[in-house]
Amino acid sequence: MGPSRLVSPSEVPKAGFLYQSSRSTLFLMKCPYCATDNRDDREACYHCGKDISMLRLIVNKARHHYNVALEHAERQRFPEALAELEHCLELDRSFVPAHVVMGTVYAKMEKFDEAERSWQAALALDPHIQKAHEYLNKSNTARQAVPLLRRLRWLVYGAAAVTALFVFLIGWQIRPTKSDEQVRQILAKIEAGDLGGALNTAERLEESAHNRRIRQAARLLQAAVRQRYELVSTEMFVLLLNDKPVEAHQLFQRVTTGREPPEPYNRQFALFDQKAVEKALDMAAIWQRAAEQDLITYDELVRRIEPMNQAFIGQSEVTARLAETLAAGRRAWALRELAKIPESGLSTSQTLAWLARVQEIARHAPECHSDASSVTQQLLEAAIEPLESRMKKAVAAKNASALRAAIADLEQLAAYGTPLGAPELLEQARADLRRLDVDRIKSTLTALTSADIPQLDGVVAAFEGTTGIRVAEDAETSGALAATRRRLAAAVVNWCSDRYARFAKGGMTDEEAQWILDRADFALEYYAGKTWRYTRDCVMYCAAMAATKAGDTAAALKWVDRLEKTHPESSYLPQARRLRPAKTAPETSAEAEM
Repeated sequence: MGPSRLVSPSEVPKAGFLYQSSRSTLFLMKCPYCATDNRDDREACYHCGKDISMLRLIVNKARHHYNVALEHAERQRFPEALAELEHCLELDRSFVPAHVVMGTVYAKMEKFDEAERSWQAALALDPHIQKAHEYLNKSNTARQAVPLLRRLRWLVYGAAAVTALFVFLIGWQIRPTKSDEQVRQILAKIEAGDLGGALNTAERLEESAHNRRIRQAARLLQAAVRQRYELVSTEMFVLLLNDKPVEAHQLFQRVTTGREPPEPYNRQFALFDQKAVEKALDMAAIWQRAAEQDLITYDELVRRIEPMNQAFIGQSEVTARLAETLAAGRRAWALRELAKIPESGLSTSQTLAWLARVQEIARHAPECHSDASSVTQQLLEAAIEPLESRMKKAVAAKNASALRAAIADLEQLAAYGTPLGAPELLEQARADLRRLDVDRIKSTLTALTSADIPQLDGVVAAFEGTTGIRVAEDAETSGALAATRRRLAAAVVNWCSDRYARFAKGGMTDEEAQWILDRADFALEYYAGKTWRYTRDCVMYCAAMAATKAGDTAAALKWVDRLEKTHPESSYLPQARRLRPAKTAPETSAEAEM
């Protein structure tokens, strides 16, 4: 390629800024510096690296005018469409689709010289534009059809006038006779669209009528029905010329409902209906290409196809082609949506959001199931490496919460598929998390003191709720808990033994009394059978003194009774019995009488 050349502002319309190949669905921008084709989303040229962001704005503006022109043309607003196309071509004279559409609009307006110039301009830019060739080949036929169309319009107006005249003459000619009911039936059938039935009834009326005026009225009615047939034939022809196969087919269905039209009308109507079918198939192909090239949206494609599908419900060839067009448009839409998904640099939450979007696209477009599966797999594989890094950092920092969050993210990703290495990574992460959780509860239990005995069950319950590990069913954690209970129980026993002498002399404080009451049962439960009876008796005696100190006589008696029952020969029992309240006088006299 030769050296780069800067295109002057005066050459901008000739620089080929916007180009759409007939063999590609991409819009390309031609660099004004080196004439290299670039995609329309580029900010810098592939070849020379020059900034083409301003060119991109021109591309978008030209495309906007082109799309607006298509909307105007679709709604038969031809002058407005031409104005938008002129704006588009002012930005870029080499935009081939704009020349093709401009020629089509001119042809619709019966300006065939201008139409041919536009199509020839399109072919000069791209000789491979098939539609331009087709339109040029048909232009001579269309020129010849214009006078015929004008005559047909006058024929339509004349037919309407003749029909009105016939009705007037019928009303004037017919007088109240026995055939009035038959005449009313004929008129009712004409109004209902049953032209075949009306014609048949009028013919029978002419044959059976004895009154000259009735026969004349029957002949007038037959002429009116045939004139109506001519009008329908003309209307179908005009509809087909205006690319309205749905309306033409619906008219065919209405005129053939009931009794079959006579020849040659029936053959002519069938021929026009076949043309309507062919036109519908051609339009479906055009719409499919437009949807694949992103010239119309999928919603617009559906809006166009639905009425045609309803009209041709009995035509399997048309409905099958429309279904194919809809599937192709749906696939094109799905592929464009999938192409918007980033390939990397996503957080886990963003990846999950895009995975949900891919799933939604696949649900709406089953034709793209394999493409959606491929994108899903790419997203999952791209998400594995960052997750693995997160897990390693969490394990190194002994951060169970962070590791648990990473595992939850991986489990959510696994709901959409199984990327390579994910099962092994998940298994290892769960094992690491369990080790961190077990180490954490063991560390927590080791740090507990006798002051924490009332909170011990709460600590264990919180651990089980957070980790899902059942301490009683796990050998390692249950062993650590049992060891902690024994250690804390021994601490309580030693605490009581160290302070017994002072307590026996009345030196127990209220705080010490409450401390003993909160821990005595725990110490006896988890240290029973593992220490001397003397030490256990000391704890029960201290608990009885603590209850007495707290003013809870009933509790004190229970502790004394418990000591008396478990060890009747305990050296602490005489002192403990003194804690029982003295008996009242009436109780003493009652015992004496006994």
